Amino acid sequence: MKAEPLTMLAAASALALSLALAGCEQGAQTEGEQQVSQQQQATPPEQVGAVEAPAPETEAEASARAKRALESARVQAQEAVAHLRSAGEEAGAAAAVAASQALDAAMAKADETASSLKQASAQASAAAAAAAAAAAEKASELANAMAEKSGEMAKGTGAKAEELLAELQTYLEQNDLDSAQGVMDKLGKLRDQLPEDLQKQIDKLREQMADMESSEPAG
Repeated sequence: MKAEPLTMLAAASALALSLALAGCEQGAQTEGEQQVSQQQQATPPEQVGAVEAPAPETEAEASARAKRALESARVQAQEAVAHLRSAGEEAGAAAAVAASQALDAAMAKADETASSLKQASAQASAAAAAAAAAAAEKASELANAMAEKSGEMAKGTGAKAEELLAELQTYLEQNDLDSAQGVMDKLGKLRDQLPEDLQKQIDKLREQMADMESSEPAG
């Protein structure tokens, strides 16, 4: 319950208390008027013209009337306090219910968020796995292509080296060391790209050329 209804209830209780006090005073006045009327009725006809003034209220009567008014006010105040207390209990209960509902809503929202995050994480993991698989497949294709290309280049280089080796041997047989040296220079550039058996042939022919150069007569 809000503060405004509680304030209205308190104001209504105060008004009831004021009306009770006013009612007590009015009741006392009415009681005095009734006493005067009874005295007038008891007066003989010959004394009707002479109306006696009401007897003044004694101290005991005034005290009794004040006690009755205070007792009535006390009862009214107790009733007002009871109403206010009941209203406060209802407000507390309503606040507790509202807090519980808010907590339930917050927990439900948190569960929804956690579920969404879990689903998003699973989707991200699946996407990452798919991307990794695609990248691995692409890398494998590139590696195969490079290996194939390298094999083709190696074959071409090997064939070229064999032609040069044959040419080199011809020049050595003709004892044409100058032409043989030109061919050896070309083979030296290809040596690291050739298979081991061709590299050994090149090294052997290089030694042969060195021996032929050293055996030539000076001048």
